Amino acid sequence: PGGRVTFLDFGLVKRFTADEVRVFHDMIDTMVLDHDPAAFRRVIEGVGLLKAGEPFSDREVEDYFGHFYEFVLEDRVTTIDEAYASETVRQVFDLTGPHGDIMKAANVPPSFVIIQRINLGLYAVLGELRATANWRRIAEEIWPFVEAPPASPMGERISEWRSEQR
Repeated sequence: PGGRVTFLDFGLVKRFTADEVRVFHDMIDTMVLDHDPAAFRRVIEGVGLLKAGEPFSDREVEDYFGHFYEFVLEDRVTTIDEAYASETVRQVFDLTGPHGDIMKAANVPPSFVIIQRINLGLYAVLGELRATANWRRIAEEIWPFVEAPPASPMGERISEWRSEQR
């Protein structure tokens, strides 16, 4: 209707290894939970996303990569809108922007390419919906290493279901 087309990709399957999951865990710990830009940088250098010794300050690295964590950094209600989704695309692809040098120096590991693909599509949908929530609390209910209580109706239902399975 209205000249719009929707594409669903049911064929994409990726099973992350324990090591890949550990890297994502460490990135979340250092950028979001501990807010330690130097430690975050060590994590991404360790996985090869950024070579050690690149001439960027930890603050510049945080400014670039922090965008991808922006809506989970604080415990507050935020809206993911079309502007955020568009800015995310620019953060990934616009080499002429303010972070172009970091982007040119970055080497995206294969498992991160899948995450980029998932996130770009997800943010586009959430932006179109102007999805509003306390994304930090929702993230903490999903992140298995945080073990936060449910923060959403779906989280409550999942918690109830898990209790019934025991």
